[in-house]
Amino acid sequence: MQNGIILGISNGVWVAEAVGPHAEEVRELFGSATVPTAFTAEAEALEVVHCILGLNPGCWVQVS
Repeated sequence: MQNGIILGISNGVWVAEAVGPHAEEVRELFGSATVPTAFTAEAEALEVVHCILGLNPGCWVQVS
């Protein structure tokens, strides 16, 4: 299974949920596989996806 990130909005910010093999590492580092991003809910989805893709080469990214 390839690493992926599912983006969504929670409590006024975009959050990223790690899925795939890297999810366990994210969970160990942060206590959860879902972490906040630097984007507020006002950010456009395409902008968030573009940035997250650039920071995570080899991962697929989708918006839930």
